[in-house]
Amino acid sequence: MGNTELGDHYTLRLKAVGVGINLFNGSWSDKGDSVAHAYIHHNSATEKQIHAANDTNGHVMTLPAGAIKVFDATKIQRYFDSDGVGRFIFEGISASDATCSTNAENCYLSVMIYDNQQSEPLLERKVYLDLHDMKDFYQHVTAGPSAQQAGGSFNAIYNNEPITEIHGITTDIYQGLMPPAKIKENYTFFVHGWRMLDSEKLSFAETSFKRLYWSGYQGRFGALNWPTGWFDKPAHLYDPGSILWRVTPNSLNYNRSEAVARRVGPQLTNWLETLQSGNSGTAIHIIAHSMGNVVVSEALRAYTGSGELIASYTPSEAATVAGAYDQSTGLLINHKIKIGFGDCAIGTELSAEASWRCYNTDYAGNYDMPPDLFRSDYTVDNSGQLEIQHGRTTDAAMFTATGDMYYKNATNATGRIVNFWNADDAALNAWEFNQLTKPDNLGFGDWEYHNPKRDYLACITTGSLSCLAPPAGETVTSRFTYEFLSVTELQWSRTVTEDSANILSHIIPSRTYALGQREINTITASQPLEFTDSNQDHSGQFHGYYAEPSVRGRGWVRAAYWNGVLRRSLELDPLANDDLSGLKNDRVMTVE
Repeated sequence: MGNTELGDHYTLRLKAVGVGINLFNGSWSDKGDSVAHAYIHHNSATEKQIHAANDTNGHVMTLPAGAIKVFDATKIQRYFDSDGVGRFIFEGISASDATCSTNAENCYLSVMIYDNQQSEPLLERKVYLDLHDMKDFYQHVTAGPSAQQAGGSFNAIYNNEPITEIHGITTDIYQGLMPPAKIKENYTFFVHGWRMLDSEKLSFAETSFKRLYWSGYQGRFGALNWPTGWFDKPAHLYDPGSILWRVTPNSLNYNRSEAVARRVGPQLTNWLETLQSGNSGTAIHIIAHSMGNVVVSEALRAYTGSGELIASYTPSEAATVAGAYDQSTGLLINHKIKIGFGDCAIGTELSAEASWRCYNTDYAGNYDMPPDLFRSDYTVDNSGQLEIQHGRTTDAAMFTATGDMYYKNATNATGRIVNFWNADDAALNAWEFNQLTKPDNLGFGDWEYHNPKRDYLACITTGSLSCLAPPAGETVTSRFTYEFLSVTELQWSRTVTEDSANILSHIIPSRTYALGQREINTITASQPLEFTDSNQDHSGQFHGYYAEPSVRGRGWVRAAYWNGVLRRSLELDPLANDDLSGLKNDRVMTVE
């Protein structure tokens, strides 16, 4: 209604009872017959609403619980059109009073018209609200505290803590709108990646929940915190060159976090088994981002039960070895050299072994590169002692995988795996470089790989007279050590131990691309991401706004990822007919 219709003796007032809100100017222009959620699902409407909210006039007022505020003539003139229609969006700033669930009259927003000469409103309309802290709607669990500290970098530290609950679900987001049995049909669980502060872990988890919900997801949700390391990398450093040079000096931070991720995996197995046993009939789905896929892959690998542990697994920009899932030779790295000298000029494309030799000039021979323990299993039981026995470690010798791939069991523990990948991903390009510079020998201590033939060659190049002759046969037994002040022997194990996690994370280079860089053939499906080589696009589905289009065009928006997860991984149709079709995304992107 317009100001002239109210007249000088009348005022429009808002009252908040048992709830608190911020009120923003709405940007749509129709009379209310548009879908209420257009500002979420349509790019042009989103941009218009963002500009309206950011405008100095966009924030209309804050209305705490118990407050009454007046829409004066200036506000009415500003926020109502000539037809007397005002359009507003509100956000909750505090949870509803605890008594709302038993008495709706305790929690509402009231719009009132007053005759200024009377104490009671001439007209009042109430909107009943039951507002919750978002944490009420999802489960949050942790594998232990991070080593986060104010104002500095920190490494991942993990003491094999079991996964415990931070908070559970106190109410379902669809409670009262859907049958409880329908809500419990699906439980989706999110696992974050490397270099995340606690606040960022929470932000990514809650963004995942909201965007799944906006896409039409109607089940339950949970998220895992695990103790990754962290170092400062300014957000404006987003091009591939900048990220490479910023990440390289912190490779040990990365690899220490990877070793922790591997050790968290079996603890996640235990937690998932408990979750599964207590939720009969619930399909459990996991979405993992970046290094979080190491956690999940190890969890699935460690599962020894009968049947499937989870219904679906969605690796996204996965910073884990593709060859551990698929032995195809087409996945072998063709690496573009990052640090150039001699025959290793910057930009030269070389095989994994040739690239490794460019970055590891102190090694030579046919046994010098660590064996590929991801594409093949070289484990031999020697009188109860597990050993790694293999022949030459050249690419040519290891071209044909001779044993089971490392994550073979992971594919058996889940109903389906749908891989979301981006060949241009800048962070995974840096991952590739990190792999080919292993074993780690920067910082405090050296992670080393040994076998008799390699050690003999290294010995004679020093001119020593005490070099032991290498064995005559082709097969050698590998040893792995960590050297700092003294030498610590690392013992290999088929199950994850601290030693085996360190061997894989600090010593063994991947000879294939990351799972998040390529389509692979041994899983249910692969879906290319239309993100760019920007550093920020490594986690593009969590950034920007839901309906934001890709710079590459072709109709791709961030929403397409979340709809793709629902349709391809969870096998849920966001447009299925039910009683909530008016609340769901009416702009589902085609994902084939």
